Amino acid sequence: MKKAVLLVTVFVCLGHMLFAMANNGQGVLLTEFINAFGLTSGVQGLPNAAANVGVLLSMLLSVAIAARIGKPGLFRLGLALMAVMLVVAGASPSAAVLIGAYLVMGFGFGSIDICASAIVADLHQGRRASMLMGVLHALYGTGGILAPIWMTGMLSAGVSWRWVLWALAIAVAAVTAAASIVFARCGSALPVSAAPPNRPSRADFPAFARRSGNLLLVFVTVCYCAHQCSIYLWISRIIGVGYGNVGLGAAALSLFWAGTVASRLLVPLLRVGTVRYLRWSMLLTGAALSCGILIGGAVTLCVAAALCGLIG
Repeated sequence: MKKAVLLVTVFVCLGHMLFAMANNGQGVLLTEFINAFGLTSGVQGLPNAAANVGVLLSMLLSVAIAARIGKPGLFRLGLALMAVMLVVAGASPSAAVLIGAYLVMGFGFGSIDICASAIVADLHQGRRASMLMGVLHALYGTGGILAPIWMTGMLSAGVSWRWVLWALAIAVAAVTAAASIVFARCGSALPVSAAPPNRPSRADFPAFARRSGNLLLVFVTVCYCAHQCSIYLWISRIIGVGYGNVGLGAAALSLFWAGTVASRLLVPLLRVGTVRYLRWSMLLTGAALSCGILIGGAVTLCVAAALCGLIG
């Protein structure tokens, strides 16, 4: 049983890291998309917006799908969708196809994100579960660090952005195939919960809104998501195109995720209340980003990105 649990945990973590690379690689490849399809300012963010719509759809439908095929099945489905859509995105003849590919890929992103945490929670208990959940999310940050370095290196070496996506698709397909084999062979030995996930009802939402602090939590979450999407999608292009330094553009994105990984490790050690932490975190993150924008310069924005990841 221990070996089966270890193998499944390893492949769940690998899948989660590759999801991070595909998701955060959008910022590195944005300029390539713009140049390839002549995207104007009004539609440059549509591939990422489509991916986020796909994530939202997965959040809404994941409970129903997981009830039918299980959390491991939904996780593998998410990986398979990501692999196939990376191939489609790399072969896109038009912006419309690219946007559609990221829409479906976003559904895969959301499915992987939801199920990875749920599977780890099912396989492990107590302090070990908390530790491995930290490892899982630290690996997401690691994927965010690696994607800009690897993708920028490939592009600088003259490799087409299409082959960058296809190379990532090969890695995702390999992990998908291996994970499927591991789940098939070890499934009966795993202590994965057989209970179907609870379906939320309409009555749950008013009750949630009435609980103290929940609306503040929703507001903070929306602000954090907007902030994070803005950083990982645009910081690389702003520095690479606006300041003419592609290398520092990739470095800024990697530093943002390095700061995020560090924060996930440090925050549990702080003896600060949750609400107080959220207030100061939002204030200091806004100050760091504002200073980076107002002062300007590639190096300043790299520092601001690192601070945003660390504080936010």
